[in-house]
Amino acid sequence: RVECPPELRRVLPGLKVAAGLGLILGTRSPRLALITATALVAYFLFAIAAHIRVKDTAENSVAAVFMLGVSTWLAKRAYARFT
Repeated sequence: RVECPPELRRVLPGLKVAAGLGLILGTRSPRLALITATALVAYFLFAIAAHIRVKDTAENSVAAVFMLGVSTWLAKRAYARFT
């Protein structure tokens, strides 16, 4: 649907695993939580941009928009813990 290049498609599962580990380990490290949550905000901004680029339906973009909101909330919480 989003026409993701094959070379990028191979990297995405590793990024998702790294993000999951970063969030889990971030419960002990505010700095890691902040870095991971900020990276997830960027990831989902790019995901939404990809949906827009191919003129995907709003229905197909809901998950990315929702996860952007969750990631932004996590980043704000991590920033508050870090400072």
